[in-house]
Amino acid sequence: MRIEIIDYWTLRAHIDALSIPDGPAHIVLAVTQPHGYAQRFELDVAVNNGATWFDFVYPLIDDGRFVPSPLPRREAPQCWPGGFYRFTVTVRWDGGPPQSTAAALNVEDFRDQQLGRAEARPTADHQFLECAPHRAVVINHDKQGFWLRTIADRVEQCAVEVDVVAPDTLQPLAGPWRFDLTKRTRRKGFNIKTWPSGEYWIRLRALSKDEPVGAYCVRMFVVEKSTIPVRPDVLEVGTSTLPAVDHVLFDQAQGAVFAPVTLETIPEGPPIEPTEPWEMPARPCNMGIQSIRRNKQTGQFEMIYSTSTYKVLENDPGGDRPQQDYLAVSSDGVTWHKPDLGRYEFNGSTANNIVGNEQPTFTRGKKDKESVEALHEIEHARFRYYDADRDGPVNMDMVFHPSGGAFPTECKNAISARKTPEPREGDDLYRGLPSRWHLFEQRGDDYIVLNRRPLLIGADGLDLNHTTESCRFHVEIKPARKLFFYFRPTGPMYPPNWTNYDNLWLGRRTMGVLWTEDGQTFHKHHALSPDEYDHPADVFYSLRIIAPEGTDVRAAHGRTAMRREQYPQVALNEQPIYMGTVLHYNLLSGTLWPEIIWSIDLIRWHRFEKQRRPWIELGPYGSFNWAQARDQTESAYQFDDEWWFPYSAGNWTHGSLMVHRIDSFEEISTHPRFKRYTRLPSFKSWEDFYKLTRQARSVTAIGRTRVWRLVSVEPSNDRANLTTKPLRVGGDVLYVNAAVGDGGQVRAELRDGDNRPIPGYALDACEPFRGNAVDHPMRWSAGRDTGSLVGRVVRVHFVLEGARLFAMRFGRRG
Repeated sequence: MRIEIIDYWTLRAHIDALSIPDGPAHIVLAVTQPHGYAQRFELDVAVNNGATWFDFVYPLIDDGRFVPSPLPRREAPQCWPGGFYRFTVTVRWDGGPPQSTAAALNVEDFRDQQLGRAEARPTADHQFLECAPHRAVVINHDKQGFWLRTIADRVEQCAVEVDVVAPDTLQPLAGPWRFDLTKRTRRKGFNIKTWPSGEYWIRLRALSKDEPVGAYCVRMFVVEKSTIPVRPDVLEVGTSTLPAVDHVLFDQAQGAVFAPVTLETIPEGPPIEPTEPWEMPARPCNMGIQSIRRNKQTGQFEMIYSTSTYKVLENDPGGDRPQQDYLAVSSDGVTWHKPDLGRYEFNGSTANNIVGNEQPTFTRGKKDKESVEALHEIEHARFRYYDADRDGPVNMDMVFHPSGGAFPTECKNAISARKTPEPREGDDLYRGLPSRWHLFEQRGDDYIVLNRRPLLIGADGLDLNHTTESCRFHVEIKPARKLFFYFRPTGPMYPPNWTNYDNLWLGRRTMGVLWTEDGQTFHKHHALSPDEYDHPADVFYSLRIIAPEGTDVRAAHGRTAMRREQYPQVALNEQPIYMGTVLHYNLLSGTLWPEIIWSIDLIRWHRFEKQRRPWIELGPYGSFNWAQARDQTESAYQFDDEWWFPYSAGNWTHGSLMVHRIDSFEEISTHPRFKRYTRLPSFKSWEDFYKLTRQARSVTAIGRTRVWRLVSVEPSNDRANLTTKPLRVGGDVLYVNAAVGDGGQVRAELRDGDNRPIPGYALDACEPFRGNAVDHPMRWSAGRDTGSLVGRVVRVHFVLEGARLFAMRFGRRG
């Protein structure tokens, strides 16, 4: 049997080689779509010379099951196999036994193959509906919804029926609804408050003559209802700063608007650029700020920065290195220059600002393998799986996750183990397979693999068993040595989320977190997902923590083994509220920017909704930061009452990196791989695009804000009333970080557990704050502070009039 596609609605089945005499026959057709739903058709046909054909209405709108592969991406030909439509026909006729035949249509055959992999285009050629859930993952939220519309250049108008079911069930949990669709996007929301955790399917069927026909178009999403307590009854705040974040800090808020604060870039452009030959200003250049400090003797600001290079100094005995460090100095933090240090020779002269670069001491990622320590590891490191009886308690100081799988795959013992077949019942050898997540504990030359089964597999999937690429961020909570690893689960890029000119494998990335307190028990949770307030083409690229008050939180302050981990990391003391950023990647424009987020447990993360804006704004088209602004460090560099945040700024779209490596205009403008860039919103012409790629660069910039001014709350009109959750007073003075406009004020009232004013701390006894300060002490009548309330549980009630509140804390006098 052969299936022919007539149009978007109609299929034709051709059946040959029937051992049936000419005349009437009865056809029973069973069609099973990739998601498994089956339908049955019956019709009468005429057989002529052992053959027949017939048309039937069956739109091919199920564009794939997208079941994640059990194999890592490097070992799987496709990370999201789409599946098959299967057609089975039974031909019945008078006078003989029925005859059967079958055929199949591979969803991958309907996809654009020009990029060398079927996944590059998520919409099959015969799909004419676009539908995507608002949230790939719904985390502790009562609402879900979806976008839908027609692909108008295929089918301009269409009626559909939509419902929501659990997989492999027929009883709708929501719906059915009917819509008359056009190219204009429609939205529909529904309540999922009582739904348990699990996977759910949005199902669409096209209507013909007011009846559902053909396959279901199925869109998956995940509901996660965490059993982890949302928060303690009382926030143990100590003397920590509490940013003014909506329901995490406040129980009540009337007339209040919560919003993020956007950093101000000072100077307006890059403070320093690679202009000297020793800085290797290659295309595209890649700069990074390593540190900023103020010299106590000179009073000058000193910046250590780096540029990515392919070769270091000709006379450098250290040999080739991936990057070199340089010094820039400034008297005001705005204008910077490069001093002649005279330390290293370049092309016969020491008149340069090179400060050198220490050689890494461990094998990390795909680099850093030439030091004495790294060479020793490669030669002598031994690997085996953890056994509690033999190995005893795990030493969390020595636990690490090797990013990218390069360590221990480079080590000789692991290479030897990979050549040894693993017996059916398993053995003690760890074979160092790439794209599989394991945690290690180092004991001298012995490396104990703490989990026998991979914690994650490097592939697409939304089930917390898969992740794209490596870990994106790591947090250590001291002194308990509780470890958090952030990774990227990935859902299918359902249209209208889809784009066909990005480097993703059909995925809409979310953020997940894996954590352990003992190195033996591991937990996983969805942490953050794009939602209906984002652009449909937004995905999450990475997550970072903002360290408080400029604390140096790099590896030297964390676990010993933390130095082995290549990806960004922080070591922190426990905080009542953690601030961070999530990096957006918009697949349609190719641009990246960070957004402020927060959490009380490092597991569930919160965002603003309608008040969202980038933490670092992108510039106008063609400027140094029009396409990328990526926060570069976890530490806030604090100078007086300012925080400085270095960030990486780019004037090229993230997905076009490969284009920058090609010098031929003809190849860029004619190669099938690059033709998709004509759909970029920034695309004007091939000449303009080529010129832009020749000027591509990634430089550094500095975003600034006053200390702890990351978020704010202010009155929506004249006055806002806010009451915090119960807090245990940890200091003698209540300090507020606030900016008050002309004629405005901030007042505070302290209340007991029953929300009643505490005598002496009522609102009318408060001395109003009028001004602009990052740490103003609040006082009540007779100069009263909170010294008598230390250790007591209180609520703080604020009244804001013409004022913005950024943060608060209980601190010590003076």
